[in-house]
Amino acid sequence: MNRSVLISSLLALIPCILMPWTVASTEPAPPPPLEASEAAAAPAEAPPAAAQGLTLEQALLMALQQNADLQVQAFEPLIAGTFPAREQARFAPEAFATASHLDSSSSETARSTGEQFDAEVQQNRLTGGIRRQFATGTEVELSAQHAGETSNRAPDQEEARLAIALTQPLLQGAGRTVNLASVQRARLDFEISEAELRGYTEAILAEAESAYWRYWLAVETIAITEQALEVAEKQLDDMRQRIAVGQLARNEEAVAQAEVARRRQVLIDAQANRVRRTIELQGLIAPSQELPSRVLQTPPELPEADPADTLEKRIDVADQARADLQEARLRLEQRRLDTVVSRDGLLPRLDFFAQLAKTGFGPDMGNAWSEIGGDGYAVEVGLRLSRSLGDRAETARDDEMRFRQEQAVVAVENLRLKIGRTIRLAANEFERALKQIDASAETRRLQTLTVESEIERFRVGTGTALQVAQAQRDLLSSRIDEQQARVAARLALLQLYLAEGSLLQRRGIVTP
Repeated sequence: MNRSVLISSLLALIPCILMPWTVASTEPAPPPPLEASEAAAAPAEAPPAAAQGLTLEQALLMALQQNADLQVQAFEPLIAGTFPAREQARFAPEAFATASHLDSSSSETARSTGEQFDAEVQQNRLTGGIRRQFATGTEVELSAQHAGETSNRAPDQEEARLAIALTQPLLQGAGRTVNLASVQRARLDFEISEAELRGYTEAILAEAESAYWRYWLAVETIAITEQALEVAEKQLDDMRQRIAVGQLARNEEAVAQAEVARRRQVLIDAQANRVRRTIELQGLIAPSQELPSRVLQTPPELPEADPADTLEKRIDVADQARADLQEARLRLEQRRLDTVVSRDGLLPRLDFFAQLAKTGFGPDMGNAWSEIGGDGYAVEVGLRLSRSLGDRAETARDDEMRFRQEQAVVAVENLRLKIGRTIRLAANEFERALKQIDASAETRRLQTLTVESEIERFRVGTGTALQVAQAQRDLLSSRIDEQQARVAARLALLQLYLAEGSLLQRRGIVTP
């Protein structure tokens, strides 16, 4: 089955799918806008991550390649793909053959004389043919039969028989809908497994990308903190020199020493946070490998939200793309099929049957079959009716299936409403995060001016070392906040894509 082949090759195709993300040089290019970078294509084989650092594209590629759970999950559609063929097998032609021997002894009474006599009969019968059940419920059987009979009261006789028989359900079991329900349900199971695989892949990508940006932020925070520590240590040296020449009082040194100690304290926390983020990222993308000490990609400037991507449009996209919503609708269709089958079970069994046979008789096999074209024939036509005397089980099952179908309808609608709320919240968070990028950058710029002002005031004697330290501390926080805002915006956009179900498409990954 073509779709099964696509599923089985998903993991093997992941490197080809993501190849446009790989880079050829060891130096990062200037970061393009987010939407453009995601659509950019530069086919080239990605160098080992440890040799040049780790890009987002490489991290996502490794997450898909190294994730053992995804490899296990990829087998589910393959397994489910076997179900339709198994269900369709009952409509395949079936050959049959029987061979029997009958040996009987009985007492019979002659009608003319009333005399009793012993009758011994030996009969050999061989039957073979082919039968097939169709999706309409019709069963057709073609058969050939040869029987030979030996009796102590009559000459030996051979019988040849060719027959065609037809059985057609008129109530229970009639029609393509009910007879193909199991096949259709198996196909829905296959589509459900595909939707589950898409959702699982999307969750892995989202988790890996989130871990990448948190790892990037942890590394960037250390770099900012180390720079701030160097500045604090340099200022401490400058202050000691000024104290030595009598320009400052000795108690000013304690303020600078405290600031250096505080920066080291912040650095310790930042280093511990990097270790934690490294472990998280490594567990997702490279459980058995060392991560590089740096990352190559910096968060690109996030564009303003596309005016065309309105909330209504995003909700429409989610209505078609969300894997969990697709799965819920497929399960609703399964419930509908279950209801069809349960309603069919409430009907009595009424079958029309007909059989037409040509027969030939003779003292031996050759004569019997040569007489098959003669006048001998047999025709049988009738109706067969059966009904359970107690139908409580069938009624209860039908009620259960109806309730489950109604439950599935409510579940689908409830999920649609939840998705709409999730998209609205995610869009609001993305807009907030975008605004925070500019706001945090402005705060950092003004805080830089504040530090310069406090340093100048301290040099001319109108300020104190404590005021300089506080201003520099605020500058450190504003620089970290600026990077956090960039990462928060990136993660907010990621969650928005995840909410609308378009993450795989936007990352260039196509699943069956």
